[in-house]
Amino acid sequence: MQTKKARNIALLIVVLFVLVEGLFFVRAFPKYQIPDEELYVRNVLLYDGGKIPYFGVESETGHPTLYELVIYPFYKILDFNIFYRFARTLSLLFFAGALLLTYFMIENLFPDMKNLSLFTITALAFSPQLVFLFSSVNSDSFLMFLFSAAIFLLVRIHLKKAKLLDYILLIVTLIAGFLTKERFLIITPPLIYVLAARIMTNYKNRAIKESRGAGRAVVNASAILVLFFFVNILIFRYLKQEIDMFFYATNFSLEGVFRIFKQFFWGYFGLLQYPWPVWVYTIAAIFTILAIVGVVYYFREKASSSAKAWLSIFAIVSVMMFAFVFFY
Repeated sequence: MQTKKARNIALLIVVLFVLVEGLFFVRAFPKYQIPDEELYVRNVLLYDGGKIPYFGVESETGHPTLYELVIYPFYKILDFNIFYRFARTLSLLFFAGALLLTYFMIENLFPDMKNLSLFTITALAFSPQLVFLFSSVNSDSFLMFLFSAAIFLLVRIHLKKAKLLDYILLIVTLIAGFLTKERFLIITPPLIYVLAARIMTNYKNRAIKESRGAGRAVVNASAILVLFFFVNILIFRYLKQEIDMFFYATNFSLEGVFRIFKQFFWGYFGLLQYPWPVWVYTIAAIFTILAIVGVVYYFREKASSSAKAWLSIFAIVSVMMFAFVFFY
């Protein structure tokens, strides 16, 4: 009990650290001085003009615009300068929410690794580039929150802790995610793994004949249909663009892949223009290698079959995220 209390205090400290650092970025940087902010504001102005970016007219960001729709009412009721800081702060709160969801998801998924959840969110919280970008007018923090929520709900379903409300929230989260950015496609592996397994289990146990089981099966099927619907209308128009950007950014070379990985994953300071000293990247590389070795060891020696399945899924999602996010 004492250990759990200590972890909760540490969790609170990490979240407060993120909020304090993020609020510094919110106040310190003038308008439009963080990448892409002006593009998101332009989409808000399109909504104000009665247009629907992406579906009605071309989106300034090239992405769907649910995030801009969420902040649009505040644009209408607040002074512009106050709105701007509010929108940045809201992004920061989405990031903090994503950290909390990640923490509790790992607590549920790997109960035998008591400190893993805290280590994970601490690694995210102490990445200045992440906090910097997620303290701006940008849909990425909203997308991260939705993705974390979807994973959290899928874990609850997988562990048979979910109620009908969890399934409904999952469908809402899926719709919101795909209406925010097409790269929400990375939810596909865990979604199919969990929901397909649940549907098969329902049929196997004849729970489909019971009203409760039938209701959940319908919601399961609906969630999968939502996924493929948005894949069909959004992803294929975007996939070629991502692949082209990958080849352009890496210049078809292994050195180019490492350069992009260093820049976008391990972080640049300033307005993403000033790299850390070389020794910092060396330490980051060493810890990354040790982490991979640790995951492989845990996978082979200690992980349960469920943990192995989820680790495999997270590996696939990581590769997809690397391809769909960091190269665009």
